[in-house]
Amino acid sequence: MNGGVLHAYEVLTAEELGRARDGFAWLALTDVAAYLEATAQQIETTNWDDEAAVDTLEASAGDGYQALLPDDATLESAFRSRLAEHPEAFHAL
Repeated sequence: MNGGVLHAYEVLTAEELGRARDGFAWLALTDVAAYLEATAQQIETTNWDDEAAVDTLEASAGDGYQALLPDDATLESAFRSRLAEHPEAFHAL
C-alpha cells in the first residue's frame, strides 16, 4: 500500500509478486490476488513510452486496489480471520 501498485511491480521480483498474490489468496482475499494478476497482464501490454497510458494505468491500478483493499484494517481483519481458523499455520513468538 505504501508506494502503490505499480511501484510494487517495479521493485519486486516476479517470484516475490507471485508470493504476494498467493498470500492474498491464502488470506481469502482472492479478489485482490486476481486483480494483481490482471494488473500484471496490463503492465505487460502497456506502451511505457506513452506517458498518458502509463499515467492512466497507474491511476486505475491504484484505484482498483484501493477499492478492494481500502485500508490496513481490511488486511488485518483477513489476517485475524485466518489466524483464528488456522492457528497452526503461525508460529508463536
